[in-house]
Amino acid sequence: MDRPVRVDFFGDEIESIRRFDPDTQRSASTLDHALLLPLTETPVTDKLLTAINARLTRAGKAGAVIEGGEEPAELLTHVSTRTGEATIFPGWEFFAP
Repeated sequence: MDRPVRVDFFGDEIESIRRFDPDTQRSASTLDHALLLPLTETPVTDKLLTAINARLTRAGKAGAVIEGGEEPAELLTHVSTRTGEATIFPGWEFFAP
C-alpha cells in the first residue's frame, strides 16, 4: 500500500482501520479492509531452506546424542533426506545459520 495502516482495537474487536502519515503520525483516511501478511525477520529463500536442511540432516543422530539422545522432531517431520528439501515449520528461523 502507498501508506501504512493503523488498526485500532476496542478489546478484541477492530474499531477502525485508517491510513496514516508516518512523518506526522496523523490519520489520513479510513479503510473498510486491509490485507495483513505475516512477517518474519528472516526472508524464506531456497538457499536458506537448503542450509537448514543440511544443518538438520548433518546433525541427525550424532547431534541427537549431544542434545540428549533423541533425533530432532523437525528432522523426522519437515526435512527430506532423500530429496534434500526442507519445508517451513514452527521455529524454523532458529535453525537458520
